[in-house]
Amino acid sequence: MSASVELNDVEFVGVYVVPGEPPVAALRDLAGTQLYDRQGLTWRIQEKRKVGRSAKAEEQALSIINQYDESNNGFS
Repeated sequence: MSASVELNDVEFVGVYVVPGEPPVAALRDLAGTQLYDRQGLTWRIQEKRKVGRSAKAEEQALSIINQYDESNNGFS
């Protein structure tokens, strides 16, 4: 990470799918990488909006997770 990265910056890393489980998104910040499911991402977006912070990475991750089709274990 560059020196210009702020403490609040979050990067969307990717989505992981384990057969039989819902997809999770990996988000990375200065504290490390954390995994979030759909509910966790929604909560983070709401909390960030309450205090006027950007939730761009969380919104990107949620958009991709929402494309997941559980009926055929793949993305639509």
